[in-house]
Amino acid sequence: MYADVETFLAAWLGAALDIKTWADPDRDPGWRYEAPLAHILRAPGEGDGALTLDSALVDIDVYAVNADNARTTAERIRKAIRVTLPGHTTSNGVSVQGTQTTMAPIWTPDPKVKRRSATYRIFLHNPGL
Repeated sequence: MYADVETFLAAWLGAALDIKTWADPDRDPGWRYEAPLAHILRAPGEGDGALTLDSALVDIDVYAVNADNARTTAERIRKAIRVTLPGHTTSNGVSVQGTQTTMAPIWTPDPKVKRRSATYRIFLHNPGL
């Protein structure tokens, strides 16, 4: 079975950056956004071109009450995904073969909070298939 890139990335980013992450389709209804929230969802496109290699596009939206918090958190995520995540291997043997930024963090309209949106490509090797 392929690794779930959303839950994998949410857990990894939460631990690596000590931030609140959310990988369900809807945002956490109880979150008040005083601290930033990183909402992580797989985007349409690509897939498993090679049997054990998943090329996943992932959208990450950072929500915060404060614009500086949203901006800083989005850039911390970008740096972690591009610099630290490649080469990471999970306890069940799934490894990150590489990452790309396909859309750098940008402001996205939201009527209630500040929001920075970015898209990344994550290459996951799933050896147990």
